[in-house]
Amino acid sequence: MSVDPRPLLGQIPGEAPLDCLVVGAGPVGLLLASELAYRGCKVAIIDALQQPVKQTKASGVVPRSLEVLPAEVERKLLHNGTMLKAMQILEKKEGEPMKTVLDIKTSSLEVYGGILAIRQMDTESYLTEYLRDLPDWFRAGSKNLEIQRGVSLESFTEGPTGVQCVLKLPSGGIETVNSKFLVGCDGGHSKIRKQLGFAFEGTTTAEYFFGLDAAFENFELNAENVASVCLTQDQDPLAPGFAFNIPFGDGNCLLLVDIDLEQQKEWITGEVDRNGFPVLRQPEVEDVLKVAKSRGLGANLSVKPGSVRWLTHFRINSRQAECYGRGRVFLAGDACHCHSPLGGQGMNMGFQDAKNLAWKLVLAIKCGGPTTSLLQSYESERKTMESKLLSGIERAQEVVSSRNPVVFFLRGRGQRLVNILTFLQPSALALIGQQAWSYRKSSISMEHWERPIPTCFPITSICPAGGYRRRQNLHRWLATRIHAGDRVPDVLLVGGRHLHQVLKKSRGFTLLLFEGSAPENEDMEKHLKNKMLSFKELQALSVSMKCQADKTNFVAMIDEVVLFPQGDVEAHERFGVHGQCCFVVRPDHHVGFRCEPIRSGAIWRYFRQTCGISHGRNEEAPLSSHVFDPLPALVWTLSLLLILYFIFF
Repeated sequence: MSVDPRPLLGQIPGEAPLDCLVVGAGPVGLLLASELAYRGCKVAIIDALQQPVKQTKASGVVPRSLEVLPAEVERKLLHNGTMLKAMQILEKKEGEPMKTVLDIKTSSLEVYGGILAIRQMDTESYLTEYLRDLPDWFRAGSKNLEIQRGVSLESFTEGPTGVQCVLKLPSGGIETVNSKFLVGCDGGHSKIRKQLGFAFEGTTTAEYFFGLDAAFENFELNAENVASVCLTQDQDPLAPGFAFNIPFGDGNCLLLVDIDLEQQKEWITGEVDRNGFPVLRQPEVEDVLKVAKSRGLGANLSVKPGSVRWLTHFRINSRQAECYGRGRVFLAGDACHCHSPLGGQGMNMGFQDAKNLAWKLVLAIKCGGPTTSLLQSYESERKTMESKLLSGIERAQEVVSSRNPVVFFLRGRGQRLVNILTFLQPSALALIGQQAWSYRKSSISMEHWERPIPTCFPITSICPAGGYRRRQNLHRWLATRIHAGDRVPDVLLVGGRHLHQVLKKSRGFTLLLFEGSAPENEDMEKHLKNKMLSFKELQALSVSMKCQADKTNFVAMIDEVVLFPQGDVEAHERFGVHGQCCFVVRPDHHVGFRCEPIRSGAIWRYFRQTCGISHGRNEEAPLSSHVFDPLPALVWTLSLLLILYFIFF
């Protein structure tokens, strides 16, 4: 192949390299490229396909994804999607009517009160429109950013300062592009993951799945705003199994049905796949209807003429990459994890990957410095969480797909129990909505607390019978509060805005300042010997902590500041705040740093030591006390042993 004389990306010898090359223009790649471009990075996004795939596929957008997606994209999704208000599990036994055994209302989901049903092709379309409105900083911001389609990555070579990428162009020519970082959002068959040599261990299900996006007539399932799973046991050979339904606002529904190895015989081609399972022919609409009818979804079930949007069949892989990146090359989305569509977690997990990785790449690109540990935290945060999620989805899929009558019986009893124990439902929904996940154990999630300063004989501070230190520890260890690493809850601000609207607007980190209650502040001031700030002083601090954006819209540290006065009781309660404190919120809307009392020096130290960026200020601040204070524990233990000794000896 010849080298194309007209560089696709406009790169010429001696020119500054790209900041990041994103491979794959699916939802995850689009969000990642958008996040980088929004913060002034020179980014290019390529895709081997000449046109985007028109598919329903990932059809649910959970609340956490809506929280972190750009406001322009969120607005279009909410306007054009359908908010699902309930999730139901139904049972159908031979000779009996269909029964609802679990009905969970989604109103407890924060911010949106539901899960959004919308086709993946529409989500991609809105993300593409948003991307095209962003400046192309590689071309000096003079053009809108475009996806380079028909371009594939052939190979790459990592060096000490960047990655040399060999691209195959639509013309058949070859172009070499240098980029500081390379991110593979190129799906389950990721070429980047394979060249890195990362294993992609997991399993492939024996069950096949038929999927049909159409408008159904004489349909027994809710076709308006309820996601439902119907589990069937019957003598009909095609009856055992499940049917999953998610409705869209245009009258269509996505219907998925599973068929086991015995049920697959009607559709086998005689070939086998790499896993030794039979390959099935592409189903017709009547094939899907035949299975659906056998599962009690309607004896006269049919499809409205001209309503079919998508028809597919597939097997499920449940796999996870052994690593999410190495050096200057990273993976995100399906390139590092894939699993059952049950629960609608796949694309949404990828959005969190993109949001988590993007801000760390931006700091590495824009600020340099000791960013290795920061970039490594991407894998430690996302892989750990997603391993648990993948395991849970795999177990749930096994239970749902089981044809065993005993499992069918026990499964129904468990669902009825959850239906009765309604207090369990909000927690389950928060997990499905991805609002309950936290990075508390991450190396970059930090908290600042201070030990009381002794006021008299030291033993009273070492071993108090009560007092400030004990209350502080109990609040620190046991109280219901927002920890470093947690998702930031939404609260209503003065003027009618929501906190998450401010977080979306922020180009960098966001600082939350809490005035705290007067009695708690007096107690803190007395024991820590630091002056509590008045509301006016907090206002002045909020101005001084903000950083200026550069010409590319990048803000290295704090861009937005929100001040909560002590009268805002709801916000203080939601965050579990008693005395004056502050939170530094990362660009992915998780708390990075919690500081009590407010110490600007501690905040700058967090940026300097954890994020590798410096503001040039040398404000001093005491070191934080350890999570476990061994000295009081030792004194109390020895005292108890002495008491026991005198009692018994």
